[in-house]
Amino acid sequence: MGLLDAGQVRRILYEALDLWSRHANISFREVYSTEADIQVMFARKFHGDGYNFDGPGKILAHAFYPGSGIGGDAHFDEEESWLLNEPLDAEGTRLFDVALHEFGHSLGLGHSSQQNAIMFPWHHISYRGKDTIPEDDRLGIESIYGPRSKRYGVNPERHTPRTSTTSTTVAPTPPPRPTTKPHYPSKGVPGHPREGYPNRVPSYPRTTTTTTTTTEMPRSREYFPSYGNRHPTRHHTTTQVVPATATPHHRQHHHPHHRPATPTRRTHHNGPTTPPNPCNTSFDAITMIRNELFVFKDRWLWRMEQQKMSDGVVEAHRPPVAYEINRLFFGLPEDFQRIDTVYENKYQKIIFFIGKQYFVFNSQKIEPGYPRPLTDLGLPESIERIDAALVWSHNNRTYLYSGRLYWRFDEDTNKVELDYPRDMSIWKGIGYNIDAAFQYSDGKTYFFKGLGYWRFNDMRMQVSRDQQPSATRWMRCPNERQVQNDLDDPSEPTDLPDPDLHPRIDTSRSTSRWSSFNVVLLLLSLLIAAAHH
Repeated sequence: MGLLDAGQVRRILYEALDLWSRHANISFREVYSTEADIQVMFARKFHGDGYNFDGPGKILAHAFYPGSGIGGDAHFDEEESWLLNEPLDAEGTRLFDVALHEFGHSLGLGHSSQQNAIMFPWHHISYRGKDTIPEDDRLGIESIYGPRSKRYGVNPERHTPRTSTTSTTVAPTPPPRPTTKPHYPSKGVPGHPREGYPNRVPSYPRTTTTTTTTTEMPRSREYFPSYGNRHPTRHHTTTQVVPATATPHHRQHHHPHHRPATPTRRTHHNGPTTPPNPCNTSFDAITMIRNELFVFKDRWLWRMEQQKMSDGVVEAHRPPVAYEINRLFFGLPEDFQRIDTVYENKYQKIIFFIGKQYFVFNSQKIEPGYPRPLTDLGLPESIERIDAALVWSHNNRTYLYSGRLYWRFDEDTNKVELDYPRDMSIWKGIGYNIDAAFQYSDGKTYFFKGLGYWRFNDMRMQVSRDQQPSATRWMRCPNERQVQNDLDDPSEPTDLPDPDLHPRIDTSRSTSRWSSFNVVLLLLSLLIAAAHH
């Protein structure tokens, strides 16, 4: 990246924040303080938060949900070819588009399922120069901070909020610059600890909503496959809010995520109409898609965001909220009862297996020509289903498991390799007829069966520990048994912190909890003051 004009960068970041503030009860001002709520920085490679940048391409930026320490901060890869005010056809990545999405995460929003939303993870529409934002994003940001009061200058043509909440917002011109010289671009960031941030489920309740604080990892550009220069996000979200009627343990996925409380289209099936209890169920499939953890059971899935804690080891998820699979992935049979397994291949295609067929998705939509029979992959006709699939980081090969057998699959030829199948006994300690398997973001392999899981030692080709309860580790449920017999590293934590580590926040009382919300931004540090009256 060449030298960027600090004034232009400041203006672009201000514009991105201002677009959010026009639709919510928050205001921003630039300060220079390590105590501000949002610190924005440009950095290269290692920059102290545990999520290194990778040079030009791929990971463009990442942001953290609101919280103490690094919470709310947004980091941009200094080595990217950032575009400030260049023509639309210029080669590079538009800073405004990336910043607008990242600041959504900094303010507490997750990914949206609405394709025209700012917070949609897989594509991007530029909103620079526009006065309004999509309804999905507006409802999401309002659910956290309340709607902007009309008496403070909201355009009368905009939707009139159905609440008496008022606020003070920034003027349409940028705030005065502090006298202190900004440090830009920054080469590092203090390694301060980070706590949770509010999270919401896609729903737009007119009643009281409840949010829970949690954490999110940065988002990478890989969330935007085959879309050119989209704004990236890493362990990233939709704007979500949990309806007041939702059970305490149900929280919408990955951070704020926008999605209606009731489906916009109805599917017809004979399966259960309510999701299973995440704390007392086996998993049909579990996998990482676009750096995000997905857990599947029956016709439902849970999207679990993750956040590395300050010790650099433990991963934490917010309490899970279930979605109907057909509401996120379009093209699966309407009468399917369960997913046998699913994984994302090296071409960023998402492969679903249901019975004797497989389905290939590009993002959320099925590819033309699918489903196809398992025999197209070179599997025998006798195979009724695939139990599990994973891309094994030990050799970057794809493995398919069924009953007592497993195959190594060649993604380039789209066929299983000739000297397979082989007996599952080589994967010592796992047994036969597993339920699920995947490679987590910690680089380790996990196998699942019944209500438990094993962590696998790839070098020794055996399980690292006795089977552990899946609900405790992956669904943030209460720990029901102590971790024992660590054959690999007895000092390594095995379970997530207790859910109570992240206190709940009631957005209906946000006037007291968010009345003073500091945000430090970029080479500028911006103070976010959410003024509630």
